[in-house]
Amino acid sequence: MDQLLRGLLSQMAGGASLSARPKDDLHYPDTSETVKISALALLKMLKHARIGVPLEVMGLMLGEFVDDFTITVVDVFAMPQSGTSVSVESVDPAYQAKMLELLGRTSRKEMVVGWYHSHPGFGCWLSSVDQNTQQSFETLHKRAIAVVVDPIQSVKGKVVLEAFRLVQPGQLMSFSSFNPIRQHTSCIGHQSTAAAVAIIHGLGKKYYSLVCEYKITEREQGMLGKLHAKSWMDGFRLESQKSYDTSSIDSLVQMTKMANNFHKDLQEDATLTEEERIKQKKIKNFGKLNSKQRLEQVAERTMQDNIVKQLCAASCFHAMRRAELKNEGKKKDEVKKKEEVKNPLKSGVRIEKKEGKSKEDKSSASRSQSGWAWCTASETSKKKAKITVEDTMKSNSENSGVSSKSLKNLSVEKSKKSKKSKSKNEGKKK
Repeated sequence: MDQLLRGLLSQMAGGASLSARPKDDLHYPDTSETVKISALALLKMLKHARIGVPLEVMGLMLGEFVDDFTITVVDVFAMPQSGTSVSVESVDPAYQAKMLELLGRTSRKEMVVGWYHSHPGFGCWLSSVDQNTQQSFETLHKRAIAVVVDPIQSVKGKVVLEAFRLVQPGQLMSFSSFNPIRQHTSCIGHQSTAAAVAIIHGLGKKYYSLVCEYKITEREQGMLGKLHAKSWMDGFRLESQKSYDTSSIDSLVQMTKMANNFHKDLQEDATLTEEERIKQKKIKNFGKLNSKQRLEQVAERTMQDNIVKQLCAASCFHAMRRAELKNEGKKKDEVKKKEEVKNPLKSGVRIEKKEGKSKEDKSSASRSQSGWAWCTASETSKKKAKITVEDTMKSNSENSGVSSKSLKNLSVEKSKKSKKSKSKNEGKKK
């Protein structure tokens, strides 16, 4: 404002200076600065704004003031405040200081360059509440900016986002209605017309907009390109049975409809001559679906879905069958173990009675002569499996070739001797 007053006074003082052209001021406050927002910050702002719908959300932007013409926004973080166009919660300075301290530990040394908030569905402009909040930020730093994003109007390939700054009292003359906006001559940016809602709420009088650009590196571009990239496993994903039934019914309805339309087209073409076909070929299908092409697309899609469904169902059936067989085998093993624990003699005892040709048979025969049987079960079954002396004598007699009659004679003689010894002892006692 001081420069404008001095220029007017100088023109009033000298008549020669009236014909001189006024010099252009390169530092117009409405077009001199550019805000460069990184891809990471833009994604975070859009995600935070989409989550907060239908309420407004806010957060802080981190970056740096590179020079008098550029402001870079590297990262953002959300604040725990929400509100509407009429009321808004106050900013929590304790949370802000704690968050900046934690970000400093992660090598994030950038400073706060402004704040952002969302206007879900009603455009980008600053309300009276937003202007008061921006005024508090500009008291801390005069170049602080306010970014407004609309998550509902934003679509793929076009983000509805604008950056604003308040008009200071000394800048009112440069923002008068008769002063035109300085035009750009670079091929990088473009001049965007302001919305009527923003003009009604004070755009150009109470606050002005800044040019926003979105910078992206090669690595960030490759990373963003791989977010929605499909892998070979996506083709084997199965839908729920209800959605599969509805989609298959819809595809059948479309195929019948397109087949009827294609049949009608063939009948109409049969009645026309070649010249009429050439004339109507350019106009006939203009703005309409190509029934033949649409029929092929729907048929291919349904065939692919059915093939994938059958393959996945067959693989799932085989996997389930294998799991069932494994479970059955485990159950059988458990039952066998329980039976062995209950009846160890039935399951594990084995007595060797014959001399075998192998070394194992010879060793078992020698063990049987010593009075113990050979057990192939657990140690508990070995301890319990004892054989009486008579069984060992029988096995020894069979191995040595002694007949059963000799064993009876020996037992009779032993009984006679025992009776004689008893009678002698009784006589001595008498």
